[in-house]
Amino acid sequence: MEIVHLVLKKIGIAVGI
Repeated sequence: MEIVHLVLKKIGIAVGI
């Protein structure tokens, strides 16, 4: 599932990590 990776990446960008 690429969705999981997309979500994690989006969260990471949102957090700033």
